[in-house]
Amino acid sequence: MINFGPATITWESTNQLVNGDFELWSSGNNANNWAVSGTLGTIAQENSTVYSNNYSAKIISNNTNLRLYQNFHNAKGISFWKNKTVQLRAKVFSSTNNAGLIYLYDGVNSSNLAFSGNNNNWQSLNTSLVIASNATLVSAYVAVYANNNTAFFDHVEAVEGPYNIGKTIGGGSIELYYHNSIGMYTKNLSSLIYGGEGVLHMFQWNNTFSFNNNSPMLYDYGKLTIACNNITYTIDCAKLFLAPSYSFGTFTQHPIDIHFSFKKSPDTGNYITIS
Repeated sequence: MINFGPATITWESTNQLVNGDFELWSSGNNANNWAVSGTLGTIAQENSTVYSNNYSAKIISNNTNLRLYQNFHNAKGISFWKNKTVQLRAKVFSSTNNAGLIYLYDGVNSSNLAFSGNNNNWQSLNTSLVIASNATLVSAYVAVYANNNTAFFDHVEAVEGPYNIGKTIGGGSIELYYHNSIGMYTKNLSSLIYGGEGVLHMFQWNNTFSFNNNSPMLYDYGKLTIACNNITYTIDCAKLFLAPSYSFGTFTQHPIDIHFSFKKSPDTGNYITIS
């Protein structure tokens, strides 16, 4: 059991993009789950200029803007995304200033364009967009501007949030779940983490929720960050729930308890990081 004190709480969803690291590639310019916009230039899987894992996407424009894009609203439906905040992040490498860029588009509005520099090194780009109430889609774009420019893209993420949920003065706790086993011949005890749960004693709550279904869930699986004064707990795949009961109207202040459970992250393979 890990107990913690005053902290600021933030949450963001897991990555909504499939094949955001371009490890999956059928043939030619066909990056799995991505579509191409523009015809002049080349798009290829790259294995030498890579940020992480084994591959990146290499885009070379030819007198036009060449883009890879992915619509990711269908899994949850466009109604879910309306009025939600989405952040797009990517690692970009280019030797030409403003050659590579990323942006979001919802059928009505586009986010600010985030451009790469020319320092011949991997850079972190990010942009965000509040999805319009009349949006028709939600798309993530990585692109290269015209004039035979080249850029490499890797580790592309689109997440809901991040949201500053609020603050806890009363702290909270985290409990890890283990499978324990004893070797048949060695008799050594080994433990394997398979998840966990916890509680947040919130004294400041920054959001409004109306529960019109049968689920007490506040936020689906995503990254939960608990930033204390001298220590930060990052739980990579946590789901947040409304507590079953609350106290109020007494002479002592009662927190709003938020429960959470967590599992191994499909993005990072981690459970929890303490820093």
